[in-house]
Amino acid sequence: MGNRIAFLYLLVKLLYLANALGQLFIIMKFLGHSDMNMVTFGQDLFNILKSKREWGGSEFFPRQTLCPVKVPHLGVRNQVYTAVCALPVNMFNEKIYIFLWLWICFVFLVSVLSLLTWLGRLALQRYSRDFLREFLAVSLLAPIRLPGDEYVGDGRGEEELSDPLVNKFLREVVRCDGNFIIRMLRLNAGDVVTGEILARWWKLFMQSEERNRRDLYAKMPDYMPGFKVTPDAPPRPESNGEPMKTPEVKQRSGARALSFV
Repeated sequence: MGNRIAFLYLLVKLLYLANALGQLFIIMKFLGHSDMNMVTFGQDLFNILKSKREWGGSEFFPRQTLCPVKVPHLGVRNQVYTAVCALPVNMFNEKIYIFLWLWICFVFLVSVLSLLTWLGRLALQRYSRDFLREFLAVSLLAPIRLPGDEYVGDGRGEEELSDPLVNKFLREVVRCDGNFIIRMLRLNAGDVVTGEILARWWKLFMQSEERNRRDLYAKMPDYMPGFKVTPDAPPRPESNGEPMKTPEVKQRSGARALSFV
């Protein structure tokens, strides 16, 4: 896995923030305060609501307008007068837009907090490794039955984990996308389902490491001429799954499982 899924998720959150900012600006324009910045507009809005003063009208929602009024007279033609008429529906429209502005501000702040939280979860590698290691140890505490009567975990939990192997598993297999998927599964599916998936993932990784180790033993005579692997060779002392990194380390570790011809 890589970083693509996590990057796209953070990009979507940034688009949410841009959408919220655009809506706030449009609402300010409708309310006739586009010349203010959002902080000043918010302060004025809260001061008006706190002091219970009248909200100034805007060009989009005028509270009063001039309208023709016909006044009937008996025996003569109706007289038409121009009067000042109130528009109460625009007062309700203003209140609705003010509520929407406050609500979108709240959504914007929550989105910022969520973005910072996920940035911390995905960017801080040490925090991510500690979280996944502890969650993996808890997942391995109880045996989990898989299809085919196969079990993952034997109750050893932390004792089953080797630091080099765990670091390799998190660094080369799980990576940033795996960390993100595990966290999302835990939030949406619960700890039990996520633990089963993570334990199965760990077992597949251990099986892959075991196959690589067998292939390494099969090639060991190429590194050590004059030696061969015997069927009754004792098990390798470092069978906890620590990977060998250099040919010298491989030679020293594999010599314990070899015998002279």
